[in-house]
Amino acid sequence: MAAFRGAKELGADWIELDVQQCKDGQIIVIHDANLQRTTGVNQNTWDMTYEEIEKLDAGSFFEPAYAGEKIPLLSEVVQFVKESGIKLNIELKPTGHETEFEKCVVDIIRDAGMKQIYVWTVNTQESIHKMIEKNVDNIITDDIELAKQCVYESRYSDLLMEYMKMFE
Repeated sequence: MAAFRGAKELGADWIELDVQQCKDGQIIVIHDANLQRTTGVNQNTWDMTYEEIEKLDAGSFFEPAYAGEKIPLLSEVVQFVKESGIKLNIELKPTGHETEFEKCVVDIIRDAGMKQIYVWTVNTQESIHKMIEKNVDNIITDDIELAKQCVYESRYSDLLMEYMKMFE
């Protein structure tokens, strides 16, 4: 949180952060899946609950002045940016140990009343459909034709899609 407060003090318009899911499903703000570099504890995020993680010192590795800095929950950062007017760029860091990771992140953002959710880079049919189901505001992709097809499929029934293909 100290870095985000510092960005605000310097007049930043945006902050970028990475999120991961811990053992109890909480969404935390941290780049590394393993906590060794940041906290000195050689454990993975998915092996610890937030109650365990919040006890760790995530500031001393950077500078002694930040000793005691905690790994925040995404919901805490979302509240901070909502109050401060800073925009937020969230990168999901999946590890393969998550449960409804994307949904949890979207729910936190939506629950805070922050409407604009853009996702990137979403390039598979399965991923695009998942993001459409989550009702995101924008999908950034390298495969525009696939994304358009998925959006159309989500809007129209299979019967209508078959009818439209007859006229292509």
